[in-house]
Amino acid sequence: MDDPVQYFNSLPMFGSGEGFKPGLERVARLLESTNFSDNNLEFIHVAGSNGKGSVIAMLEAIFSRAGFSVGRYISPHIIDFSERIKCSGSFITREELSSLAAELKQLVERQELWQDIGNPTFFEVVTAAALLYFSREEPDLVLLETGLGGRLDATNIITSPAAAVITTVDLEHTRYLGSTLAEIAREKAGIIKPDSLVITGEDKQEPRRVIEEVARNNRARLYNSSQFFQFKLLQQDLAGQNFQFLSGTAAPPFAEQTDLYCSRELFLPLNGRYQLENARLACAVTALLQNKFPVNGQAVAAGLAATSWPGRLEVVRSSPPVIIDGSHTPTGMEYLVQFLQDHFSRKERITIILAVMRDKDLNKIIDILDFRQDNLQIILTSSKASRAFHPEKKTGNWRERVFLKSEISLWQLVRESLENQQEDEVICLTGSLYNLLEIRNDLLKLVAER
Repeated sequence: MDDPVQYFNSLPMFGSGEGFKPGLERVARLLESTNFSDNNLEFIHVAGSNGKGSVIAMLEAIFSRAGFSVGRYISPHIIDFSERIKCSGSFITREELSSLAAELKQLVERQELWQDIGNPTFFEVVTAAALLYFSREEPDLVLLETGLGGRLDATNIITSPAAAVITTVDLEHTRYLGSTLAEIAREKAGIIKPDSLVITGEDKQEPRRVIEEVARNNRARLYNSSQFFQFKLLQQDLAGQNFQFLSGTAAPPFAEQTDLYCSRELFLPLNGRYQLENARLACAVTALLQNKFPVNGQAVAAGLAATSWPGRLEVVRSSPPVIIDGSHTPTGMEYLVQFLQDHFSRKERITIILAVMRDKDLNKIIDILDFRQDNLQIILTSSKASRAFHPEKKTGNWRERVFLKSEISLWQLVRESLENQQEDEVICLTGSLYNLLEIRNDLLKLVAER
């Protein structure tokens, strides 16, 4: 196939037409029609509203440095489609992707397979491609990120993961997942399998109770990352954070691993205090699986220090500061505000360029971002994404610091903002990972030229 990405993109996508079809029937039928088998695969399945990708990036870095071959499936991509599927340190090649796309296209076009359940969607076909790829490459471990929810997410076709990981739960995709934290948590907790290992970083009472209930009903052993470790921030700047793990709240055997994780100062080149919580969860996962996938302290330190996760409080220029952030939930916006408060004084002007999807709680997001009364402006615009919110459709009263700008593209707006940026001004683009997919490459080139 000449252009596998074009083929995948021609399939129904989330947010348009039949792009969202919850259920496992179609991906199951795709895989059953191939030679797929997961008998020789070990999975860590990761769900949640915030932090999935960061936790996976940390786990990949740590396990790789411990000598394991690691497969990784994420969504969406930020730079290139091949980022979605990775194995043993390398992104899937165009040739490998072409072969998988051609194989699956033949199945998708067999209408007799889909008459009773409907045609497969973009995410279902790409997930099938990833799982088929891993079944043939047979890495030691596969890190699998859910797309939307968990219970009916295409990735939930796997049967017996080594561990299910649930990061934190926030109000997101409420049209599809439910209007309360409890309802959304139940969808996320749907990745919990009978008699399995489960670990979460969630400490909010409402979603935590649901996760506990689902784990109990499945006879699963549930842990919280705080049982393994606490952490202490030692130093932070725009390059990252130095910190140290401290003993957690649980009794042995977790306490016996203190020296492995807590005996040294660690560095994480990711910004935001929440990334330390993600690091705690990732390291708790490695501690939980120590008997099956042993790691040492050097692998932990080197892995965390080498973790790269573009678009999450990413400082693309430090002077004057330009920051891009894929936050798309109220909690993510709170993390962003905390970061801005930690690193910049009230004397510095902050310009936030905000483009969100139309299913987000825009008013709540702006409530959070409008965190001070001086030297702050929020420019509300839109991206090219099919689910993008368009500000010209917004009515009602707005605060004096919120401006609507929809007559030019997102990239034009960002470029003009950088051209007019003052030395004491911080520019931050946020609201969706799709924003970064649209402009990040051009932004990096522009910043490099200046």
